[in-house]
Amino acid sequence: MKSNTRNIFISISFFFVILSFEILPSTIFSKFGLTNISLLPKVFAESANDYFEKANSSLAKKDYQSAIIYGEKGIDLFIKNGKESDIKYSLLQTIVAVAKMESGDNKGAVDILTKAIETNPDTYNYNLRGMARQETKDFKGSIEDFTNSLKLIKGSDKNMKLDLIQKRGYVRFISGDYTGAIQDYTNAIEIMPNASYYMLRGYNKYLTGDYKGNCEDIFMAEKIGTLDQNEINKMKDNFKCLLFE
Repeated sequence: MKSNTRNIFISISFFFVILSFEILPSTIFSKFGLTNISLLPKVFAESANDYFEKANSSLAKKDYQSAIIYGEKGIDLFIKNGKESDIKYSLLQTIVAVAKMESGDNKGAVDILTKAIETNPDTYNYNLRGMARQETKDFKGSIEDFTNSLKLIKGSDKNMKLDLIQKRGYVRFISGDYTGAIQDYTNAIEIMPNASYYMLRGYNKYLTGDYKGNCEDIFMAEKIGTLDQNEINKMKDNFKCLLFE
């Protein structure tokens, strides 16, 4: 009798040890590379929806490694069950991509966003891939993604348009396409005549050799009056704008 009781206790203990490997990927076990061990018999049915909830919760807590692990498991299950049309499948791809970007794995984010765009080419996925491509210095791809994201905006969301135009303008600037950047900041000014947009457009004009245009934009920024006047005065002095007043 004692032997049977002892065997049952050992079995239960062993069950919970194995269970801990299966459901606690962010515990101390992860430090020893044991997060992917799957020793537990499939006593409980795996659910892609459960992995979605765990991945989403982990992302909200900024636990990016867990978000990636749960997200990738959920994605595999959606594919296995032939449910790629489920909105949560697409959202899981986005969650994993964001977690990878926040973890510094921008190339990995580009890869998964490319798959996401194949099934769900929406403005948000193009926007994210444009940001990730910028970090990998794929400036041409980044500009194309921001352009596609702009085309897919539904309605008249001015803030989203401005955000994308600024991002594309910046990528054009750092890649040496100053004329393209000028056009982007001109578009931004047409939506919202912001002093910062004038300053940014002016600097890109300066880089193209349009010194007068640069100073005219600095004067416009000064006229709007939302920037520090001391900084404006420094810019006017540095670019010798008194010659054009």
